[in-house]
Amino acid sequence: MSRKPLYAIALALLCATPLHAQVITFEVDPFGAVPVDDAALGLASAYTVGPLSITFGIDGDLDGIPESPAFFERSGPDVLDGYVGCLGRDVAAPGFGPVLGGWFLRATPGADYGHLVISYAGGTVSGASGEIWDIDGVSQGTEQYRVKAYDSGGVLLATIDSPLSSQESGCANTELDSRPWTFNFSLTPGIARITVDFIGSKTGGIGLAFNNFNATGEVPVSAKPATWGRLKSMYR
Repeated sequence: MSRKPLYAIALALLCATPLHAQVITFEVDPFGAVPVDDAALGLASAYTVGPLSITFGIDGDLDGIPESPAFFERSGPDVLDGYVGCLGRDVAAPGFGPVLGGWFLRATPGADYGHLVISYAGGTVSGASGEIWDIDGVSQGTEQYRVKAYDSGGVLLATIDSPLSSQESGCANTELDSRPWTFNFSLTPGIARITVDFIGSKTGGIGLAFNNFNATGEVPVSAKPATWGRLKSMYR
């Protein structure tokens, strides 16, 4: 077979392959620069994934529109933190340091932050995945998160609940202390917006440490089936 038919076949296969973009790790900002610790990620500052533009923001008054920014957080202890873990503030459990990386995204620590809103422009997707870190705490109240996917008209497509924390924070916690829980939407056509909400019983010390977001659905490399949430699809 000549080189020309082989090239044509390869090109056809490439065009037929779905988009598998890199995971947004927050190791750089949308402009490709290393973030500044505690700097706001602007509501209009979009990460680009192929034809898509993805923005992140906090909806504190729950009207569906983000009015406050999320913030870049450097791994390791400093003045402001995304979470308090087994080995220190913003420190990953043993073996999970490369997964956490040097940077992640956080909400303002303290009381319930509202919703993290992830919005798409330039198209919709049929899947997405990402990590929420350090789901723990029992004596001061439980921790749990709910992730929802919506279409461009605001119709709820699917909901995923994280595990409910069942172990106290600390190095004896063998579940999610200083570790990631991965949500994964798959085969859910038309996703245009994703929200992350806290639904645990804690009333203080609530935060959100968010990392390794894949806007097109490919599960991050850190994910294992045992860490996936429960998918409550509206299509079943």
